[in-house]
Amino acid sequence: MVKIAVDFVHHTCYRLLPACNNGRTPIRAGAFDFITKPVDGARLFAALSKAVDHQRLLRLVASGGHNGGNEPGLCDMVGQSGVMQGIFDVIRRVATADVNVMICGESGTGKELAARAIHELSPRRSRPLVSLNMAAIPKDLVESTLFGHERGAFTGAERIRIGACEEAEGGTLFLDELCEMPLELQAKLLRFLQERQFRRVGGAKDLVANVRVVSATNKDPTVEMAAGRLRADLYYRLNVVPLRLPPLRDRQGDVSLLAMHALTRFAKRYVRRFRSIEPEALRQLEAYRWPGNVRQLYHLIERCVVLHEGESLQASMLPQAWDDAPEVVEQPGALAPALPERLPAAKGDGEGPICTLAELEQQAIRRALRTFVGSPGKAARALGISEATIYRKIKQYSMNGSA
Repeated sequence: MVKIAVDFVHHTCYRLLPACNNGRTPIRAGAFDFITKPVDGARLFAALSKAVDHQRLLRLVASGGHNGGNEPGLCDMVGQSGVMQGIFDVIRRVATADVNVMICGESGTGKELAARAIHELSPRRSRPLVSLNMAAIPKDLVESTLFGHERGAFTGAERIRIGACEEAEGGTLFLDELCEMPLELQAKLLRFLQERQFRRVGGAKDLVANVRVVSATNKDPTVEMAAGRLRADLYYRLNVVPLRLPPLRDRQGDVSLLAMHALTRFAKRYVRRFRSIEPEALRQLEAYRWPGNVRQLYHLIERCVVLHEGESLQASMLPQAWDDAPEVVEQPGALAPALPERLPAAKGDGEGPICTLAELEQQAIRRALRTFVGSPGKAARALGISEATIYRKIKQYSMNGSA
């Protein structure tokens, strides 16, 4: 078996020799990987397995996501990892049962796509899906947006407004960022869930709406309840079926598939010739921790497609600073992403005198800069901050690029 694999590798190398003689490296010429002699059987078969998986992903994307009837995704959600196949199975099962669903997960994991999949696979799919982002609605307009208002209910209410509950009649109401809803409105939402009745602002009679409610949050609901920001009775009413979306770093094998899916989509949108991703670029994409999850990956691929030309996305096209957020700001109860990389543990760390936060920050930055000599960008990713932030800190603390 090893001999067959070795013969295959030799045959492939001979095919690549003309391109390599023209000054291109084997990887640039199309080789998926390289193996040093003497050939290690386990290493060889691991490389061949990855190459086969890569080609299978390319065929899946090229065929629109179909592989003999087995789809690596559901509706607009894409994934072939075991954890995502489990999520897809739950969505299929819960879609046909007319119960409330609460979706939890970090920002960028696809909570709205999951809600849309539940709606599209349900008997309510012919009726509207109405989405509300609680964090984007001014506090004094939340009730009007949710339940509507009568003409003259308040200054500026010149005509009747139909609220989201009424608009979603027969369909699905998706409440994103649920934990941002004001407490006084949570009580009214609870009444609506219990009785399916609501009253427009300024109205004199109750109205009835037949809707299914799917909610989502990027915070830990139990923490929000303990802090008094989320009513426990509302939580238990909405959390009939909990659905927790995993972060991208826990979706083994999905990064390549998602990257190719994004590349195909954006190449078509922006009329580019991109059709594949070179192995080194894939390795870098798979090695990153993706604090912004799928949304961050898609934005990065879109940026590469817009700014570059070619048939294959190369490692040199990837930006130096991948984290779009200037800094990660922790919020109470947030489902915080892990750091992109881990620094080696410092030797000799132990109990000692208390340092100020500024001193600790300086120490952390100096360690990162020493670890990633000549690469402030890598140091920034290891610290979980943007490249712009680390350059600002270097200037603030009068450091140099190598600490």
